[in-house]
Amino acid sequence: MTRIGGVPERIQTDNHATLYIATKKEWNPKYLQFASHYDFQPSRSEVRHPWSKGKVESPFSYLENHFIADNKFESFEDFSMKLLAFEKQVNHRTNTTTKKTPVELFNLEVAELFSLPNNRFIGISEELRQVSSDCLISVDGNRYSVPHIFAGRDVWIRISQGRYLELYSQSNKLIAKYTMEKTDKARSS
Repeated sequence: MTRIGGVPERIQTDNHATLYIATKKEWNPKYLQFASHYDFQPSRSEVRHPWSKGKVESPFSYLENHFIADNKFESFEDFSMKLLAFEKQVNHRTNTTTKKTPVELFNLEVAELFSLPNNRFIGISEELRQVSSDCLISVDGNRYSVPHIFAGRDVWIRISQGRYLELYSQSNKLIAKYTMEKTDKARSS
């Protein structure tokens, strides 16, 4: 959204578990916070309705077949640079159906986008946890050390962007900071 300079009124997604909780038939609350922050209406493809699902997946299929397949990336930065070059090349080709380039069509649509909010969405979760007697707390299957003076006491944990863990005392002082490790359990789910 930041790169295109605005937000559409509605964003259509697939029924991915990180966005929609099928067992409860409701949106993930964090995704609703994200949608609310950027002021768009979340919408999802219905299960076994290929005419709506294809609209979501078609652009990714094109990227997979024409950009990702048979390509190698040294780093995320390398991937990003190659993707920008690919987009420039593809977005200036005339489409055989519309007889226009994607850039021309995008320029017509960009005027319909809503303005971005002044600040970016930062997903943060916080909760109170008790430190074990051996000065550790467990988060997503991994254990992190806490200074010994907090053994048996409650501390606040704050997880931001799904990967940065900060531990705070009851008086809101930062006491430890970690980049969270991914467990095999977390990778498989």
